[in-house]
Amino acid sequence: MSADYVMERLVYYDQRETVVQTATFTDIVDIGTRRFATTIIILDEVYGDRTVERIEDLQFDLALDVMFFSLDTFEAWGDD
Repeated sequence: MSADYVMERLVYYDQRETVVQTATFTDIVDIGTRRFATTIIILDEVYGDRTVERIEDLQFDLALDVMFFSLDTFEAWGDD
């Protein structure tokens, strides 16, 4: 099975249907049977702020301890 589509753009609207944020997905790579954007640019249309996220070491199907996702773990992170 392979993915034929990759999200390229995501637009967020407020309750008045005004665009408030836009996310653009670029630098598409193929990892096994998956296609994935490795650069995500989020533009705040209201304040003009811009956030760029680059994924450099993309990995799938990692063995993770189920306790990593426990409520205790998340609450411990909140104590910082």
